[in-house]
Amino acid sequence: MLLGVGLSALGFAASETSTRARQLEKVGDSAGARELLRRTAGAPNASAEDLAAWAEFLDQRRDPGTRAAYERVLVAATPQEKARIARRLMVLDLMTEDIKSAEKHMEAYRAAGLKDLKIPVYTKPEAPW
Repeated sequence: MLLGVGLSALGFAASETSTRARQLEKVGDSAGARELLRRTAGAPNASAEDLAAWAEFLDQRRDPGTRAAYERVLVAATPQEKARIARRLMVLDLMTEDIKSAEKHMEAYRAAGLKDLKIPVYTKPEAPW
């Protein structure tokens, strides 16, 4: 997969762990890559890069744990990185129609100094019967 490409899109440099995970995937060991990233992100001393590598890995696979992983990245990220992570979280929130979380992540996005996005007003259609 394209783990390193995703990390750079989020503003993170590829860590040694993500490079190793990419190598495992190239030789067909996706399970090994998943375990390496999961274990590294779960360590008490996990870096923002390690957390981002895990979140991106899950995101590429549409894993239900993606938003929780990005939440951990949001806490560990620098202010510049926080805007990118908050934006991705907003997209994921809106895809699941979780407006409260999207609004929370919009606030994180704005707190990082960016004001260019707005959450569209959504009203659930009434049932026709």
